[in-house]
Amino acid sequence: MRKKLSVGAVSTFLSQWLQLTWNAANGYDAQNGDDTSPSMPFTALDTSTRIIFKSRHPYPSNCGPVLAAISLTANKCPGIDMER
Repeated sequence: MRKKLSVGAVSTFLSQWLQLTWNAANGYDAQNGDDTSPSMPFTALDTSTRIIFKSRHPYPSNCGPVLAAISLTANKCPGIDMER
């Protein structure tokens, strides 16, 4: 069985999404699972950007993907004032 998750960076001007899939078959679970570290580079083009995590595991299951150690890192862009 595969666990599916959509990750989005959404602002007024732009919506960027990444579809992730984890292997949850053959005894993989939250403690012994497919613990990859995917990344999603995105560009924030507004004063605020929402990060959205949406389970794509089929209904009626209540066992979607497990998330841990989520982090965001700001990278300075040449010519863009990050302090405003």
